[in-house]
Amino acid sequence: MSDFLNNPWETDEQKRQKLNNSQTQTPFNGQQTQMTPRQMVEQTWDQSVAKQEAKEQAYKPMESMSTHDAVKYAWDKSVAEHNVQNKDLENSQKQNLNIANLPIPPRKPRYAELNFDGKRLDWVENNQIRKSWPAMSGRNGYQGIEYTAAKNYGPIPEGTWNIRQKNLQNFDDLSLPDQAISYVGGITKYVKIPLGKWPGGTFSWGNYRIPLEAREQTNTMGRTNLFLHGGRTLGSSGCIDIANGMDEFTKDYQEYGADMLLNVHYPYKRW
Repeated sequence: MSDFLNNPWETDEQKRQKLNNSQTQTPFNGQQTQMTPRQMVEQTWDQSVAKQEAKEQAYKPMESMSTHDAVKYAWDKSVAEHNVQNKDLENSQKQNLNIANLPIPPRKPRYAELNFDGKRLDWVENNQIRKSWPAMSGRNGYQGIEYTAAKNYGPIPEGTWNIRQKNLQNFDDLSLPDQAISYVGGITKYVKIPLGKWPGGTFSWGNYRIPLEAREQTNTMGRTNLFLHGGRTLGSSGCIDIANGMDEFTKDYQEYGADMLLNVHYPYKRW
């Protein structure tokens, strides 16, 4: 720029003119147009003057009016402008309301099943294991397919079982006398006299339990009164015990809100 201006034969006025002519402005459309700083200032001024003239023109009729008419004219014009703004706002709200009233796409229905293999209980949803809990069925020393027919000792027989929402049981739903008798029954069961509706209380069963219903094709081998339940530690006489995982399972099961199938299959003879 210094070489551009430092011409010893040019006057100061010529240098200023050359600098002004070299200025450019780039509008938003990306096209470069030649505009000197003076032209830019003049354009801004003209736009400001045009706006002021438009405003004065709009209220020019008030000059020949009486004070009363002028006030009424200004009031009516203000109301008209306000109505236009309200109309635009109303249209915008209607558009938003139409969007809000669009039907919500239906949720994809959930379908889940439970799988038990003697060591764990899997919640399977969309062909993927969503959750898993350590689990046990049958007494120690009787963990094998050969003992599935042994009442009060062996594990639950293989097959498919129903778990129904309506059959979910909660220890807290028992009366206080029934709860007390159930805890006493945890002692008397060792002399084969189990007492109460929840023998052993929450120590043996946990806070929740669900009866297992064998489906038609399942060979129960004469086994009855089998449950999915919790408890302080893993161990059962044939039920499926998931110990302290039962509370979490129950929460998920209630949120799921539908009956489930329980598939019992042992991939090994003993475990």
